[in-house]
Amino acid sequence: MHGSPRCSPLFRYTRGITKLERHLHPISLSFIIFLHICIPISLYLIYFYGLSVSQIIYYISAYLLGGFGITLLYHRVWTHGAAKLNKYVEFFFAITSIFMLQQNGKIWIAEHIKHHQHTDNKEDPYSTAHGFWWAHQNWVVYSYPYELPRLPKRLENNKILEFQSKYYWLLSILLNIAIPAILAISANAPWWSGVIISLARVMVCNHFIYGINSICHYFGTQPFSKANSSRNVWWWIFTLGEQYHNYHHTFPKDYRNGIYWYDFDPTKWLLKLLTLIGLAKDLHKTPQEKITRAVAEQR
Repeated sequence: MHGSPRCSPLFRYTRGITKLERHLHPISLSFIIFLHICIPISLYLIYFYGLSVSQIIYYISAYLLGGFGITLLYHRVWTHGAAKLNKYVEFFFAITSIFMLQQNGKIWIAEHIKHHQHTDNKEDPYSTAHGFWWAHQNWVVYSYPYELPRLPKRLENNKILEFQSKYYWLLSILLNIAIPAILAISANAPWWSGVIISLARVMVCNHFIYGINSICHYFGTQPFSKANSSRNVWWWIFTLGEQYHNYHHTFPKDYRNGIYWYDFDPTKWLLKLLTLIGLAKDLHKTPQEKITRAVAEQR
């Protein structure tokens, strides 16, 4: 599974895969290792010091608001143009997205556009054709030469995107280090315990997101298209609706990933709510006849 693409069950999706020239990023690798070490240490710290109500609220909010910052803003609105947001809402999620440490919006959007343009081939930054673990996390600590595409014209001169990209790491220190440290002190725990627990939360949340690139390209069903390795994995519910990945790759501009009433897609629900109260507009919805035709073609 982790060797040549020819040994992989995903080989039928590869196009132009050649031997991967991997370049290690020592800083990224060291940081990822450190974040993983924080996870067991944080469990001990929680057992020893406990968590205050304010800490619990903060970490749950970081997961939810940070998650929506990625799924709703980065992914569906900024990358695919599935909707338009009120500028104050857009700014809010641009800030909360930093809870996830998924890089600034410019880099994330460009890499995801590349993923859709070249799914499963050598130009795909996190192609599962290079192995499950490459798609899951190894692509973060290794890289190979490829050019990132330009951002969509609708994002040119976007002041919110520019602001977030400029101050990304400063805001990250505030949200993921400074505030958790202050909350730890207020709970009569060492300041550094708050930092370690916060970074452990970041790593766990990132594994949820990484699973979209790996699990949702490796397991599950393909009811809408078999043109690439994307799959619907209904049980990967930690991603706020992104788990319906086969539908997303088939109709990427749709504001929904889970199209049925029983699909667990909180990002869809939130976008719909924002539209109902006037804070979002122009939701893009794929015509039902196109969906029906896509499903029929897979039978």
